[in-house]
Amino acid sequence: MAVLLVHYTGMPSAAAALARLCAPGSGVSAHYTIDEDGTVYRHVAETRRAWHAGVSSWRNWPDLNSISIGVELVNHPKAILADEPTASLDDANCQAVLTLLLTAAERLQAALLVATHDARVHSRFPRQITMGVQK
Repeated sequence: MAVLLVHYTGMPSAAAALARLCAPGSGVSAHYTIDEDGTVYRHVAETRRAWHAGVSSWRNWPDLNSISIGVELVNHPKAILADEPTASLDDANCQAVLTLLLTAAERLQAALLVATHDARVHSRFPRQITMGVQK
């Protein structure tokens, strides 16, 4: 496997996430689910394909499910940290990612911290901390 892909389940509880991931015919699965208390549930052997990434591609691979281990996290985040989320994106995708981050933080009532050197990001965030090297 080339990628460890970690997802947030978006489910209200571990029981709901496990029911969905283990339901025959659901069309989704993962290699692991990690509950809020740290319990790890193994669903699919790492040598087998799971269906956690949907129709996807990454770099030269046309099917992310074939090259990744899927981990589902059950949590209700209090903070979202995005480290250089837009650095390699064109302008349209940069704005789409920023909108996604902002709406997710609002919906989850979570703090959002974006660490970036990308000047396109600054206008979307009224509160900023600039860090630098003191001379």
